[in-house]
Amino acid sequence: MDAHNHDDAPDGAWQGILENAVDIFNESEGTDFDSYDMFIMWVESRGTDAK
Repeated sequence: MDAHNHDDAPDGAWQGILENAVDIFNESEGTDFDSYDMFIMWVESRGTDAK
């Protein structure tokens, strides 16, 4: 997700870009991760450095 972390984007767009990264990963890897849940987990794992 770090590769998709365009932190200069507005907050809603930033979240959408990161959720889209999960969707792309799901499609390419045949997985079914929830994009919102993965976004939240990623933000929480980054702490205050998330954006």
